[in-house]
Amino acid sequence: AVAVPIAIGAFILATPLTLSFYGTEFLPSAKALWLLVLAASVLFIYSPVNSLIISQQTKSATKVTGFTLLFNLVFNLIFLPKYGFVAGAVITVCSELIQLFCYTYIVKTKVLQFKFGRYFVKPAAAGILMGVILWTMPAFNVWLSVAIGGAIYTAALLLMKFFKRSDWELF
Repeated sequence: AVAVPIAIGAFILATPLTLSFYGTEFLPSAKALWLLVLAASVLFIYSPVNSLIISQQTKSATKVTGFTLLFNLVFNLIFLPKYGFVAGAVITVCSELIQLFCYTYIVKTKVLQFKFGRYFVKPAAAGILMGVILWTMPAFNVWLSVAIGGAIYTAALLLMKFFKRSDWELF
């Protein structure tokens, strides 16, 4: 649930964040910032299946990781010289998506059957709501926008009763 608002927020706020920290000189890096945050968000999403595949299907995990490494290396060698660091960020997102789909498939077919997608419906809806509101909001201070986005996302999850009693017991 944490990956969704981070990815959507980074998409919307990458330019103001870049300007806030580094000024106009680094503005071209805003696209790469969003893409790399998206890659990390994808990693957050598949971390449960990552743990399962590493513990239960080590050989398969090694093959997928090796393929992903080769994919990343080859495509970076091809596209990085011509298209620069943004291409490298796109390739990183693609690499994480390969890991997500391959790991999920292997776990579902060789370890255990589970309904992975159903846990993303409410966070996706809350993230879309947060994104629409942030997108249509007038440009405030970037930190105020981050706080407002976080409040909207949290409130939407609470209203949709995303959290179970066992979640609250962790606190």
